[in-house]
Amino acid sequence: MIQATIQRVFGLGERPAIGRWLQFAPPLQARYDADHGAERAAELRSAILLGLCFYNVYSLTALLLMPDIAALGIGLRLGLFTPLMAALAWAVCHLPPVWNERLIFGGILGAQGFPVWQFWLTESPLGLLTFGELFLCIVYANMLLALRFRYAAAFSACALAMTLLAIFLKPGLSPTVQLAFTVQIVTAAAFALCGNYRVERRRCEDYVSALGATLLAQQSDAARRTFEDLSRTDALTGLPNRRHLSETIDAWWSAPGDLALMMIDIDHFKPYNDSLGHPAGDECLCRVADALAAAAHGGEAFCARFGGEEFAVIVKVEDEADAVRWARRLVRAVQIARIPHPARPDGLQMVTVSVGAASGRQAGVTSPASLLARADAALYAAKTKGRNGFAIGETVEDMRRAS
Repeated sequence: MIQATIQRVFGLGERPAIGRWLQFAPPLQARYDADHGAERAAELRSAILLGLCFYNVYSLTALLLMPDIAALGIGLRLGLFTPLMAALAWAVCHLPPVWNERLIFGGILGAQGFPVWQFWLTESPLGLLTFGELFLCIVYANMLLALRFRYAAAFSACALAMTLLAIFLKPGLSPTVQLAFTVQIVTAAAFALCGNYRVERRRCEDYVSALGATLLAQQSDAARRTFEDLSRTDALTGLPNRRHLSETIDAWWSAPGDLALMMIDIDHFKPYNDSLGHPAGDECLCRVADALAAAAHGGEAFCARFGGEEFAVIVKVEDEADAVRWARRLVRAVQIARIPHPARPDGLQMVTVSVGAASGRQAGVTSPASLLARADAALYAAKTKGRNGFAIGETVEDMRRAS
């Protein structure tokens, strides 16, 4: 499942996330660099500086075992390789990750070539004892620097070729010594490369597993949020549904300030539905929903479908005058939409709404439930007074003449 998730999210198709040489697929490599590039650069810098310290310790063995070229060797270590490696330690924190790996590969290959060259060049009888130093760069590159596996394989092959060339071209080495040195360097390179492969494989597999688990968790969370959104959204109009409305009323009731609840009902909707059919009725509901949502947009208001042909809007208000202005605004918003209503019994020929409003500061309103009951009673008053208007508290306005 994790592999399939990685392939789907990163568009890999059938390609594996981890290639034969333990390299990530390009989109995944970009994600890895973003996640771990800075950490990798810091690790490389510390490994380079540590390796540089040990590298220069071998200036002492040059004095003791290769006195004929000691001055040249120490001069090159301190005057050339030390500044170059120090510059590389600085560069790895300022370059893209891909260039870090390439430069590290080139730098460590040069560092390996120098002691091989000294081993081949020296004519000191004790110079053969420096052969043990040649193992250290290989182990260092593959295990401490932990070159990426494809670079580690290339480095090990190059280091092995350079060393074997020095063994067989160095004057005075007997076949027995050549064979012994060959076995030692080959086994050292194979050992270090095997260790690198195990470390790199674990790194890649662990990252893919962790990333896949993260993606699965994110997808699960997104699916949960989508399900929650769907469960709180009216499927027909796209407005929040009654459940979402109740949650919002409860939350706003607990917050500072006053609020008003507007209960809205489409006037003469049953004749509209009966004469034009349910598809037309659904279209009418959607158009009314759009008009109310547009009217509520931009203010501190929340518009929802209450059920059937009823809607609700809750608003933050300063006083009852604010509630009156909101109620008038909602009635006019549906009037302006000019939705035809050919079956309307009063001859108005247009869809309108009636609004009943209640404020949290009205007498007897002590809870969200009582607020809803008061708004519903106001809606009934608006209906009985002639529709196409609103009622709030003692204010009842018939807006038929304004249409």
